Amino acid sequence: MRRVRILLAAFSALALGGLAVWWLALRDAPAPVSVGEAVAGFRESAEAGAVADGLPDPGVYVYAATGSESVDALIGSTHEYPAELTVTVLHEGCGLVLSWSFLEGRSTSREYCPSSAGLELRRQTEIHTFFGRQETTDYRCERGSLARPAGNSTGATFGWRCSTGTKTETAEGEVVGVETLTVAGAAVETVHLRAETLLDGVTRGTGGVELWLERSTGLPIRQVTWNDNVTDAAIGEVRYQERYELELTSLEPRR
Repeated sequence: MRRVRILLAAFSALALGGLAVWWLALRDAPAPVSVGEAVAGFRESAEAGAVADGLPDPGVYVYAATGSESVDALIGSTHEYPAELTVTVLHEGCGLVLSWSFLEGRSTSREYCPSSAGLELRRQTEIHTFFGRQETTDYRCERGSLARPAGNSTGATFGWRCSTGTKTETAEGEVVGVETLTVAGAAVETVHLRAETLLDGVTRGTGGVELWLERSTGLPIRQVTWNDNVTDAAIGEVRYQERYELELTSLEPRR
């Protein structure tokens, strides 16, 4: 009888150990990226770029934020975004690179090229991490893909088409109008843009973005973004949802 009790105790210990390993493997709570970490990353950039007319000054901009992302795979997971997020501005590539830092393992980077037609979207890189697995998606955009048309005329349309080879994002947008917002007590003239996106391929779904860009530089002053899509995976279709709102807290970048 004593031997049976010992065996049962050993079995229970192994079972609990297995549950602990399983829980740790599925525990999914990424840390936020602090403003200090974003500034340190900016300082390490090989080419921060100089101040240029018509572009936002290089540096780290801080935004008040609300939002989250989630997936329904395995036991499901939701990442709440912190109350303070950063956008890093660099003058590199064909003109301008903006990088949104949401969490460790969650970021978005876009490369823009100024042209006579407006601001062209050249490249977009998305990084997502769930359950310790990081996925980087690199979109290359067709020439003529516009994220903002020249002229800022109300009703003007624009759009982009970007692909990874296995999935494609297309967008159709319009200029809503010119609006004045307030940042840290200062009035800022902005161009309000609205766009809807469509994903097709191994990932399918819809999304949208509303942007208020500083009229003179194109710096995002306010942003509302949402995404809802499904991706083919070995375990079946995985649904991803995201929504967030950002509001700039200061026009002065940190460096």
